[in-house]
Amino acid sequence: MLPLAALAMVSTFPGRTFGIGLITEPLIADLGLGRVQYANLNLCATLIGAAFCLPAGKANDAWGLRATLTLTAAALGATLLYLGWSVHGAGSLLFALILLRGFGQSALSIVSLAMISKWFTRQIALANGLFAVLISVGFAAMFGGVGAAVGRAGWRAAWGGMGWLLLLGLAPLAALCARSPPPVPAAEQGWLASDRTLAQAAKTSRFWLFGLASATFALLSSALLLFQESIFKTLGFGHDVYIKAQICSLLFGLVFNFLGGWLGGRVPLARLLAAGMAALAVTVACLPLATAPWHAYLYGAAMGASGGIVTVLFFTVWPQLFGRKHVGHIQGAAQLLTVLASAAGPLILARCQEATGGYEPMFVGAAPVCLILAAWSLHHSLR
Repeated sequence: MLPLAALAMVSTFPGRTFGIGLITEPLIADLGLGRVQYANLNLCATLIGAAFCLPAGKANDAWGLRATLTLTAAALGATLLYLGWSVHGAGSLLFALILLRGFGQSALSIVSLAMISKWFTRQIALANGLFAVLISVGFAAMFGGVGAAVGRAGWRAAWGGMGWLLLLGLAPLAALCARSPPPVPAAEQGWLASDRTLAQAAKTSRFWLFGLASATFALLSSALLLFQESIFKTLGFGHDVYIKAQICSLLFGLVFNFLGGWLGGRVPLARLLAAGMAALAVTVACLPLATAPWHAYLYGAAMGASGGIVTVLFFTVWPQLFGRKHVGHIQGAAQLLTVLASAAGPLILARCQEATGGYEPMFVGAAPVCLILAAWSLHHSLR
């Protein structure tokens, strides 16, 4: 289940911003689109695609993972074929992007997360740490492989090829996924919370604590990733420093994915969240003060560390707090928060830069928010 769940998450690559980014330049040249027009289409598709989160989560709980994985993988594969074969204008591109975001970034992500949440109990944090490591490596491999394919064969052929891989590869592999998860061992039945519906979960402060903390990280990381090179340029750093800082972030992210998973079975999750959000607050507050390359590398390492912890916690916390029966629906709602936040992040940062002439005001404003979330998390961990 663990490698199959990781494969499903890596298969969301063409529906994510860094995946779509690989074809942005040849696509807008092919279709004759302006950048602002394309950006507006992408924002609209991201927001509409986020609406797939809740029904996808509900379907996981009602139909079982085998059916939802098969259908979602097939739908994403068909969308990629449509994008490669039939998109020739802004209208058809918007339709394709909505499906790409909806089935890729939203629905298939939720199916993948539910595969872990419904199969593991006491070892779920460690399983999610390993899961995060696998998908980080998988995304890196996809970025290199698909990027090379786009350069050799063009964006249409590359996206169409991924469509066939999903239809003929991942969708049939869903047969390996049992429809229902195994029963919880008697020795671990007291570890999971009693089953709650989404409506019941949404009435608890912990749902909003972990949901808002994850959304805050998604907002900041999406904004920083999209404009990172420009931010570094304003600080006096060149392209080589930008690349090395990104490598530091990736490496430390992998280490803290595993470390967060290992600690998740030993330390209260709210306490880990407090550490991750406090580290994020210090990181974004200190970024405008960077003057030497090693400051940039330290920033990359700190972002990777905080992201590694917050990501594993987002994967792990829901069944522990709210049981397994409705966890797909609950994760769908949490995913909806992060998708909306990640869509808003770059726009907020761009508006900040346009209004003030710099990026610093957003960092100054974001740090206290992260500290408030860290304090809230620590309060919960001490109760």
